Amino acid sequence: MVTLQNISYNHPNKDLLFHNVNLTINRNDKVALIGNNGIGKSTLLCIMAGILKPSKGTVHARDTRYYIPQLFGQYNQLSISQALKINKKLKALKEILKGKVNEANLTLFDDDWTLEERCRQALDFWQLDDLHLDQKVGNLSGGQKTRVF
Repeated sequence: MVTLQNISYNHPNKDLLFHNVNLTINRNDKVALIGNNGIGKSTLLCIMAGILKPSKGTVHARDTRYYIPQLFGQYNQLSISQALKINKKLKALKEILKGKVNEANLTLFDDDWTLEERCRQALDFWQLDDLHLDQKVGNLSGGQKTRVF
């Protein structure tokens, strides 16, 4: 669930993009954000994902939020797991399985024993079964990048 309360955003040049936006999106809701170019759709989505901070107002979220960018070039040097922000958890799992059980690894891993299986299932679902999580995003086709995100 994501809740926006009285969200306002000013561009760095001080232009007001939007003011007092209130919105709640519950788990499994399907919503569409429609509007002309330049009115702030991507900015609002970045605020919802925690990438940008609003000028005013608060964002509350219970779950991890993801933003699917319109362009993917900035991710080309990252592995798929880095782009999806699961690389640290995967590394902690591998360390634990090697016997390096410590507080840092246990905290990062957070008992997420099905992580690799869920990743594999997601890649299979999106017909990306030939990809590996350590593969560079830059080596993927445009369609593969879109499905990964």
